[in-house]
Amino acid sequence: MCSWVFAIAIGILLWGGIGSQRLQASGPSGKVLRFVVHSTATLKLPDVNFAAVKATGSGALIFLAPDRWGIHILPRPAEKPISFTLHSAPEVMRAHVESKSDFAVDARGNIYVPATWLEWKSGAGAKSGVFVFDWDGRHKATVVLDLEGSPERIAVDAAGQFYVLSLDAAWAKGRRKDCFLVHKFAQNGKRLGAFSSCPATEGASYGTPEFQSRLMQLREETARGHLWVEDGLVYHVFPRSRVVRVFDTAGALIREIALAPPDSADLLAPSGLRADPASNQVGRILRLRDGRWLIEWLHMERTPGRERRTTFLSLHGEDGRPLSKAAHPPSRPSIPVGTDAVGDVCFLSLKRSGAGPAAVELISAAVELH
Repeated sequence: MCSWVFAIAIGILLWGGIGSQRLQASGPSGKVLRFVVHSTATLKLPDVNFAAVKATGSGALIFLAPDRWGIHILPRPAEKPISFTLHSAPEVMRAHVESKSDFAVDARGNIYVPATWLEWKSGAGAKSGVFVFDWDGRHKATVVLDLEGSPERIAVDAAGQFYVLSLDAAWAKGRRKDCFLVHKFAQNGKRLGAFSSCPATEGASYGTPEFQSRLMQLREETARGHLWVEDGLVYHVFPRSRVVRVFDTAGALIREIALAPPDSADLLAPSGLRADPASNQVGRILRLRDGRWLIEWLHMERTPGRERRTTFLSLHGEDGRPLSKAAHPPSRPSIPVGTDAVGDVCFLSLKRSGAGPAAVELISAAVELH
């Protein structure tokens, strides 16, 4: 069973039919990517929808509810959840609050939810911060961040320092020359620095159409980006640029990895879609124990009258090159959310039983190349 040594935030599930437990796709050298299911378990969640999921080293699963006002903690997959809302944060009673679709958990079980808010009193300015709750849902602190922007993603290191993924509003408004997307803060919210420079911003003069175009791209990179801390390193993923940057906690760049989309022609053709690499963004990404990457790609294709979207998986080497063609997950649809102690990948899927209510199912599957 998945013991959840690592997990990342995910989007709200878009449920569909359940497929077979063993699906495959040919690799570029004739190899086959397979997901071999080892175990399944039905989770006792009160709702089958959620905006993000994280895990602790003890094996607990923590879900952020779709309206971003509820937390559900599963100490073990088969146990009943501990549920609470975010309304105990005092700002909720005196301001318009927008919580984000992400959160972080530290080694002590504290839960950190990024948010922005505007107090109802006259002349109040917008604030960005983090609501901190303990394991039982009690509000411990509200940390106001020294940030002019929206904290879309959050990570916490072993020292309790915050890392926030955010587009710097001071740069966007032409008041700052340098553009960075990852911002580091002390526990009290004081800004300690910023790193991970914005791509494709050089040479664009403020206020020009070119600048506005690049600004829209950066907003998309931050809204859909990924940020986490693992083994003392900070990982930042650009979904649209298809790049992973790895930093130390001081913000020094260690390496940058370009993620090349896989060959998806065979998988997309039955649906009448075209395998255009430019149409693919990184939807979700897992770093496996051996350093390889399992990536869920988001394929977006505009057809007459509408935009069609689908997802598929592929296995990549440490250098970002694909080791397989596009593949379906072990159950359709299901999403990869972490790895367990033996290296199996953990998926969340939907279980339907006749006319009864749907439930979330946890699937543990080995990743194999043949």
